[in-house]
Amino acid sequence: MITLKINGRYSFAVERYDKRLRLIVLDGINELVCRKVTKKELAAFLNNDEDHLFKGRLQLGKVGNDIVVNVKGNELGLINSQALLQSSNQVLAVA
Repeated sequence: MITLKINGRYSFAVERYDKRLRLIVLDGINELVCRKVTKKELAAFLNNDEDHLFKGRLQLGKVGNDIVVNVKGNELGLINSQALLQSSNQVLAVA
């Protein structure tokens, strides 16, 4: 699992789930919400003109080179899109 800081309180983790990715928002050590996604879906969101990814409790949106993380309609903060892409590649590279 690779963890990226959203802000001082929350973090965003990426872990392998079968052949997919599991994106997790953590409050310290507790999971708030997660979503399973394929690498192809995540790459399409990060590399193309799609503004939003997911509907439901966890939503990701783009603002320039950053990803806005929303949980249950509340914006928690930003993570860098390149850091998220690199994290997903690293997680899937580990067998």
